[in-house]
Amino acid sequence: MAEKKILVLWRCMVAGPCIDYLLRYEYNTVTVARLVRGRPRVMTIPWDMADPDLDHHIAAHNLVFSMVPFMYHVDIVRSAIRGKTDVAISGHTPLLLRASKRQ
Repeated sequence: MAEKKILVLWRCMVAGPCIDYLLRYEYNTVTVARLVRGRPRVMTIPWDMADPDLDHHIAAHNLVFSMVPFMYHVDIVRSAIRGKTDVAISGHTPLLLRASKRQ
């Protein structure tokens, strides 16, 4: 299977187990927008929502897994739409669907 590049945006404690799950599959390479140590195939990038390179970071990946507070999901989904990148979020789907349809 081809390599899958996954960007994980997170500010919560459950992201560690999520990253471990993603790494069960050898074809996954994970980029984490937060410091993570001791995991193979994990790169880290400095990041916050004011980062002007958000579109670039998202477009460089096959999947964005967003585990940030819900108020940031709309901007992440819009950026993923622009970059033609798949996105998975932690809840609040109706809000995102309404916001992304306005794009």
